[in-house]
Parts: sequence; C-alpha cells; structure tokens
Amino acid sequence: MKSNFTKTFKTSLFLFLISCSISAFAQVPVANFKSCKRVIEQYETIEMEDLSTNSPLMWEWSVLDSKGADALNSGDVIADPLLYGQGKYSKNPQFQFDLPGCYTITLKASNMTGPSAIESKTCYIEVFESSSVYLGYGTYGPKGDNHIYREYGSIIDDGGMNMNYSNNQGLSTRSFIKITPSNGRNITLKFYQLRLSNTADSLSIYDADTVVAGKRLAVLTSANNGQSPVFNTTSSKMYIIFKTNGTGSDSGFYGVFYTVNNPFYPISKDIKVVRNTATLPSVFVNDNPTLLARNYVREWYVNDTLQAAYTDKDTLVHTFYNTNNYKVCIKLTSCDTTLNNCIQGNNTLSLQTEALSNNSVYPNPFTHSIKIQNAENASVQVIDVLGKVVYKLNVEANAELDLHTLDAGIYTLIIQSSSENKSIKLIKN
Repeated sequence: MKSNFTKTFKTSLFLFLISCSISAFAQVPVANFKSCKRVIEQYETIEMEDLSTNSPLMWEWSVLDSKGADALNSGDVIADPLLYGQGKYSKNPQFQFDLPGCYTITLKASNMTGPSAIESKTCYIEVFESSSVYLGYGTYGPKGDNHIYREYGSIIDDGGMNMNYSNNQGLSTRSFIKITPSNGRNITLKFYQLRLSNTADSLSIYDADTVVAGKRLAVLTSANNGQSPVFNTTSSKMYIIFKTNGTGSDSGFYGVFYTVNNPFYPISKDIKVVRNTATLPSVFVNDNPTLLARNYVREWYVNDTLQAAYTDKDTLVHTFYNTNNYKVCIKLTSCDTTLNNCIQGNNTLSLQTEALSNNSVYPNPFTHSIKIQNAENASVQVIDVLGKVVYKLNVEANAELDLHTLDAGIYTLIIQSSSENKSIKLIKN
C-alpha cells in the first residue's frame, strides 16, 4: 500500500513538472531590456540588462548607428570588450562604444516555442566625445588634430588624475590642445591639481586658437605648484601648451574647462547644494552636477517635501516667508546608484508674510511699466521664475520702472529696506 502510494506520488510529481515546463514555453518571449546608463563618453563600456518575459533561452542583440548601419560589424562598437563571455548572443551583453553618436539597440529573444518580435529602442544610447584630454598622450578632436569643440571637459597630465605621473614626454617636447566650443561662448579653465617638476616644465594658456603675441594669459611653472588658478577667455577660444624638458620627475596637473552657462562642470560624480543668498527668492544650485546628468533622476526637497516642478533640474528657486530653520536636499537616482546632499540653515534672508498691496504697485498686470508708491530708501528688484534678477533700482520714495524689454510672463517684485523685505507677484502682458 505504501509502495503504491510512493509510485503514484512520484508519477504525479513528474507529470506536474512536465506540465510546468510545457506551460513555461507555451508563449514566445516578449523582448525588453534596459541600461543603467544611456548617456556615455567615447570608449566607455555599458552592460544591457535583459527584461524579457516568458522564459527566453536565447538572445540576439544588435547595435545600429544613426544611419541604421550595423555598428558591431563596422567595429564602431565592440561586443564583450572585457572577454567575460557577454557578447551579442548572451543574456546581458557588454558593449564598448568607440565613436560618438546616437545608437539604436535591438533585441530578439527566443524560447522553445519560438522567437519574440524584435524590440527596438531608437537612439537609446548617446555617446559623446571624451571629455578628458591627456596632454602628452594621443590625439583628440574629430580630425585627430588636437582641435576640440566641446563645451566642457578636463585637462590632465598624461599620467592621469590624482597626481599619478607617467614618464616624461621627451626632451623639449610639446603637447597642445585647441578649444573652440561649438556654442561660441567664452571659456573658463580652473586647475584643481598643479605640480610642475621644475622651471623648465610649463603650461602656457592663450586667449586665442594658437600662439598669439599679447594673448597669453599665463605661463604656469613650479612656482605655481599647489595653487588653483582660474583663467577666462574673451575670444571664445583657448590654446594650451604643455612643455617638459624630459629630465627629473614628470609634471602632473588636473583642471576643468567649461563655457559660460554650461551646466556640466566640474567633471565629478559628487553633488553639493549651495544657496545663493544674494537674491530673493533664494536660489539653490547643484554646485557640482554630474557630467552625464541624464543618467539620473534629479529630485529637490524642501523640509522633506518634494518640489515636483524642479525634477530633473540643477537649480531650485524657493521663497521663504519666515525665518525658521530650513533643509534643502537634492537626490540623484539611477537604477544602480543614489546620491544625496543637503544644506541646512536659518532663513535670515526671507520675505515677510505681509506682501505689498496692489494699490502700492500699479498697473498689475502691466504692459510697459509699473509705478511704486511709498518705497522710501529701498532697493527694488524684479526677478524671473528662474531666480535671475532682470531689473534693479535704488529708490528714495515713489518710482516708475520701465520694464518694456521684459518678456511676457510672471515675475516677483522685491522691495528691500533696512527694516523689512516685501514682495508682490507681477504679470507682464
């Protein structure tokens, strides 16, 4: 009796497992995938993660360039560059992108029932020129002539960051880079590490696209070691020459360059919230945005309350109406990383709850100008929705503000005196 029960149980279990296996493959897979990083730099490697359903057993990936050509066949993209067995037919392949561009990723997944429809994500991976220029090693720029058009990046000794020095370049050799940003804006260059081995090793910076008399901003030598100099151009061009005499220990340096109003600087994964207390409303900025910020979801919080309107922005504009303590935080989240930074303080710069009456500022809404009454010995500011001061005037009593050059929209009028700060919302038609 016991033996028959055991046989029956084993048979039932076997049939159950077979039915489960058949059920698992009753439908073809539904292909899907993701990548934790979608915006990368040239020569960077990323890993695709398979999200297909219905138990796929086989995978076939492809990478297409912006013209629809197979980038794996052309060699612009290398599958399994680290030789981990993660090629184009693996579940989670790795791809190295050797040329800038916009790449489409496709996946076909199969099981015993058959193949899935091809899942295609257009321009899923964006690849930019390398932002790091190693003076003394290799060539840069789309033509390999050391002429780059980036709006931001880093300038590094050929030994790399963190003062890791490599061999000397050779007797009296020179390395140069020419920067002419595509946005045509002026350039700022700031050094964070600087150690030149002797007076014969030097860095020369020019406000031009070549060596021009009278356009040299500086020659940095060992006398500048340990400093963090900053240089600004007025020509929207910069030319940098690194010279080494080939004797003694090699020199090392690390600096970043960026253009005016470009949000991607410095080159770092750190974030830091800074409050600009010079204006009202208060402007909080991510003072050290990540280079490839689109790999993250950015969220701002004021006193632990999400400021949804500022999601995926590197600036938060917020008006405080009291002098209580505050906490402002930014959180950056990707599918595998979370970065947080907060700033806390007291609202010594805040607006009183009592605002100006409309009778004191008129007309409102306005078309060309507004008049202010009873604003004695005060500083008047008009601020746009991004926190930028677009008009400023010191008044002794009554005043008329000519605002005809402003775009139509909503503004904040701030009147500050020695005794109080008040505000009113302005609407320009």
